[in-house]
Amino acid sequence: MSEIRLRSIHRWLGVVLLPFLFLQTLSGVLLSVGLYRRMRRALVEAVPGPVEEPVATVYDTLLAAMHYGSGPAGYIYHVALGLGMFLLLGSGGWIWVRRLSR
Repeated sequence: MSEIRLRSIHRWLGVVLLPFLFLQTLSGVLLSVGLYRRMRRALVEAVPGPVEEPVATVYDTLLAAMHYGSGPAGYIYHVALGLGMFLLLGSGGWIWVRRLSR
């Protein structure tokens, strides 16, 4: 495969994976630093009355589903994202090796 074609595939794959990696990173950071708990508390306080728990539950469910996935669709999503990252890293590494050899 020519380096031009490899760079084209690498660039295209990076653009395709960008939004999914962004969502994974954002949800992972929110889950890791506990920011989601403060946001959940703020949501509960902003929506007083009998609807506060459903609002918080929807927020928790969306955040967890966005990061961990759910059911077969989540499994397929995470496998595809992992394979895409593997291909992106592999093609980037190969481009780097070819560049060093020149």
